[in-house]
Amino acid sequence: MLLSLYRRLAEKWRMGLLPSLTPSGCHDYIRMYRLRVDECKQVTVQGKRYDATLLFRNKLYVNSLLSYAGLPVCEDLGTIEAGEVRTLDGKPTDLHLLFRSRGGGVFVKPVMGSGGRGCALLRSADDPRVAEYLASSGSYLVQRPLEQEEVMSALYPASINTVRIVTVSRGQAGPVPYCAVLRVGCGGSSTDNWTSGGLVANLDVQGGRVVSPAFRKRPFQFLERHPDSGQRIEGFEVPRFNEMVDVATRAHRLFPFASSLGWDLACVRTGVVIIEVNNDWGANVHRIFDKSFDRHFLTAVESS
Repeated sequence: MLLSLYRRLAEKWRMGLLPSLTPSGCHDYIRMYRLRVDECKQVTVQGKRYDATLLFRNKLYVNSLLSYAGLPVCEDLGTIEAGEVRTLDGKPTDLHLLFRSRGGGVFVKPVMGSGGRGCALLRSADDPRVAEYLASSGSYLVQRPLEQEEVMSALYPASINTVRIVTVSRGQAGPVPYCAVLRVGCGGSSTDNWTSGGLVANLDVQGGRVVSPAFRKRPFQFLERHPDSGQRIEGFEVPRFNEMVDVATRAHRLFPFASSLGWDLACVRTGVVIIEVNNDWGANVHRIFDKSFDRHFLTAVESS
């Protein structure tokens, strides 16, 4: 167990993800965690305290809230809970009916989850994974699959490649974008999460242009071109990026108690869609491209 811990620490050190071994570096690292996580665990509304992290972790609740506010989200079709398939109004249904009503298949993901684990695009009711979901004791969200914009698909067509925009609250001035990364699937994966083997590259948050090579966690390396599609990563311009920024900042206004939030957005044929929102938005990704990211971010937040 200790050997495994040492190996993980060595890997993080090699990738530059551990704090500077100085009092100020460790202090900033801890403050970053508290800002992203602890802040949302103690939200006071009308004199009562709530843990808002439970809201952000529940994709069904967040999607419903964002949709009610008129923001673009993935279309939820129903849920699977302990093997029971239901429509959004709670009525029992058959998963096969959802397949027949949505010719392109369905996308299934855990109601509570992260890192792309447990997600699957099911094109047919004969897919063996259908039986696995129905036999599971977990809770899953069933959604209509997205049709990705062609420029984004050219990078890697097997996953929905997304942009994560971190927005920072500026008090009365409202939320503003602080940083952003492009996330691209790789190696046959149907998700773009870098923890699941995907690539991540730094974006110019003002214009949506990739300003770094792509980074892959395992094996640890920087890549000029996508290993599957051969597309050059640095210099790629994300389509509809300004629209993504507008959607993320408008959505952040719904959660004024959060000083920062991470928004995963996709560019589809009809526009921009919010995939999910994270209060613990993964500062490690940004530390790869800015070794002083914690200090820079804390300064930006505290000056707001």
